[in-house]
Amino acid sequence: MSEIFGFSLQIPQPYSNLTELSLNLKNLLTNEKTETLSDFQIIITNTKTKEKQKITFNCHRAILSCRSQYFQGLFRSKMKEYEEGKVEFNDISPQIMEQMLQFIYTGTIKIDEENAIDLLISAHKLLLFDQDFFDFLGEFITKKISSQNVVEILNMANCFGLNNLYDFSLRFISDHIQDIIQNDSFQFLQENELMNALNMDPIMIDDEMELFYALIKWAQSQSKLNISVEDLEHLNENQNQNQKSNSKIKIKIKIKIKIKTKIKIKIKIKIKIKIKIKIKIKIKIKIKIKIKIKIKIKIKIKIKIKIKIKIKIKIKI
Repeated sequence: MSEIFGFSLQIPQPYSNLTELSLNLKNLLTNEKTETLSDFQIIITNTKTKEKQKITFNCHRAILSCRSQYFQGLFRSKMKEYEEGKVEFNDISPQIMEQMLQFIYTGTIKIDEENAIDLLISAHKLLLFDQDFFDFLGEFITKKISSQNVVEILNMANCFGLNNLYDFSLRFISDHIQDIIQNDSFQFLQENELMNALNMDPIMIDDEMELFYALIKWAQSQSKLNISVEDLEHLNENQNQNQKSNSKIKIKIKIKIKIKTKIKIKIKIKIKIKIKIKIKIKIKIKIKIKIKIKIKIKIKIKIKIKIKIKIKIKIKI
């Protein structure tokens, strides 16, 4: 409380109850009594069931459009889904969509190791207006990266533009290359990402020849290198002989792979179509017309003529 020119002024105190607001909005989403207030439906096709069960979420356009750029664009463009009042997804599971809608309505969500990646993919698909959520998911996933999932996470981070997660994944590949080359997912690394990881210094690996063979197999999987299994076995035999002849030899190999692929496809299609149509039409028409006309005319004429003539002649002489 303060006084200015004899008047007492009270500074307004801010008040917020986000918890209550969050509960009210959650109730709006989940309570069956409020379904009549909804004006849009999100339908999820559960592809994991044999019947492909469809699950419907009753929603509100105003809330969806202010939280998701995807829905905002959908409603503004007045597409078919806008007119029908529903949209269908078959690439998001019902459980993930339920979590996403809870976050859209209440700003709260449960994240664990099993759903983190799916939540990130779905949030990117729906284009949520919440960069902090993307950053939090990226930070959470970095703590769960392993040799088994790092390639998938790297590709996803590159696709979604999550630079911190992308850089962390590259560093992880470089630091754990020994384990990652043993995993089948190594074959799915993109060429530029593989080169970026290998260019990091130092690369943590015990046996450079093992990395060399892994790179050969990677190139084979990309259909960019033609080398037989016999050639690999021959290289392996030479390596074993070198190791037996001098156990003090230390091998350091620096591999630089430059792949240039040029594909030229020339397609020439010649189509010759000959159509011969012979139509024979035989028409036989038999017309029989029988006309019978019967005319009966009866005329009755009755004429009555009455003539009365009266002549009066008077002669005076």
